[in-house]
Amino acid sequence: MIEAAARQSYGTELQQRILAPLELRQTYLPNGEMELPEPHARGYLPVNGELVDITNFDPSQAWAAGAIVSTAADLNRFYAALLTGVLLSPAELETLQSTVPTDAAYHRGGCGVSRLELPDLTVWGHSGGIFGYRTWSYHSGDAARQLTLSLACAHGAPPETYALLGDVFR
Repeated sequence: MIEAAARQSYGTELQQRILAPLELRQTYLPNGEMELPEPHARGYLPVNGELVDITNFDPSQAWAAGAIVSTAADLNRFYAALLTGVLLSPAELETLQSTVPTDAAYHRGGCGVSRLELPDLTVWGHSGGIFGYRTWSYHSGDAARQLTLSLACAHGAPPETYALLGDVFR
């Protein structure tokens, strides 16, 4: 959709509209790169009962669904700009925050951003991952409170997002 509407590549639009204006210097869309910039966490994947270091792989297979490489600091800067109207007009922000119920009573989804109802606080953000890594990034509506957690994980269930956020934001 982005490429059809803008008549430019997704990577170009990402750079021009978000990364450059917000000075997200540690965020990029890999284009066949296999090496992460230092410092970085190592990712592992269980293969035949052994943990295999998969840190150096090309995440571009996920493309717009999750190939972006970033840092917690850049994610916090992005969400602050998104939620406080730096990136979107008031009408666009209202559309972004128009959510629908999901299968969890405390969670509502929408245009790529989730709304979680915690005790005494609503937070906005998203979680995701790729082989060997998981990230949760959630923020109060005014971005005064922000939490981005990046976890290198090999297997097993990740922490329950709602409980984790409830504990941290209390």
